[in-house]
Amino acid sequence: MNDSFLELLGYSNDADLKTENTAQTRTFRSLLEPDSQREYEKILKTSRGNLNNDEYSITLLKKIEEGKKREKVRVLGHGESIGFPAIRRRKYPHRFGIVLGANQIDDSGEETPIQLGKRVVEHIKKRMAEERNNA
Repeated sequence: MNDSFLELLGYSNDADLKTENTAQTRTFRSLLEPDSQREYEKILKTSRGNLNNDEYSITLLKKIEEGKKREKVRVLGHGESIGFPAIRRRKYPHRFGIVLGANQIDDSGEETPIQLGKRVVEHIKKRMAEERNNA
C-alpha cells in the first residue's frame, strides 16, 4: 500500500498498519467493512475471469483510535488485474487499484468529501527529487 492510502486510513506508515492488530490487518480485505468484503469478492471473481471491472464503491475501516469508535471511509475505486504470475496466490491474480474519490463517514452515516490528490502530488515531487539526488 502506498503512503497516501495509508494516510487516508489514519496510519503513519506500513509498520503502523502491521502493528495495530496483525491478526486482523494482514490484507486489504481485512480493512473492508463486512458489506464491502462481499462486494470485493464479486470484484475479485470478475478479475479471475479476466473481465474488466467498472468503478466501485467500498467502505474501509480507519485505524483504531483508543477510546473512540472506529471511523469509516467510503472510497470510489477502480482496479485491474496485473499480467504477472500469482505464484503464491493462485486463487487470484495480482491487482492494482486507484482511489478516485473518498468520503469520511460519521456516526450518523453522513458523508463528507475528503480532498485527495494534494498528498499524491507532494509524494511524486518528493520521489522525483530523491531520484535526481541518486542519479
